[in-house]
Amino acid sequence: MKFRFSMRTLFAAITLAAVISAYFLPGMVERYQIGKLQNGGMRISTAARGQYLLRSFVGDGLSERAVGVSLQGKQANDAFLYELQQFPYIEDLSIHSNAVTDQGLDQLKSLPNLQVVYLIDTQVTAEGIARLRDACPQLKRIVVETTSGETK
Repeated sequence: MKFRFSMRTLFAAITLAAVISAYFLPGMVERYQIGKLQNGGMRISTAARGQYLLRSFVGDGLSERAVGVSLQGKQANDAFLYELQQFPYIEDLSIHSNAVTDQGLDQLKSLPNLQVVYLIDTQVTAEGIARLRDACPQLKRIVVETTSGETK
């Protein structure tokens, strides 16, 4: 038995495969990355993000994105903040580490949805915070604390 396909059918199949992979692949990659971070001890909260129409057909489970990240300990450093650029949906970020400096804070400028940043016991200066605030107009709040309870 031979299978025959017209060019129109082949084009439709390729187009459908491209649309499906464009929707599912980024979410699958992000879920893999989230799993790696959670295994490393980071706390990550997720929420459904993306195109509402597609989500209404296939469900929100396939469109879970990292929206809240809590970093602490030795793994939370400037180099790690660079890795957060692969999570564009982050809205809330909490950093509790003295290994984070102004250079690490500069990496957060590429997060278009970042709204709230908590900096606890970091080495970030007022100049670094000002640069972040200037580069991220969507930021609503930056809180700087020390373990002594002092809030700036």
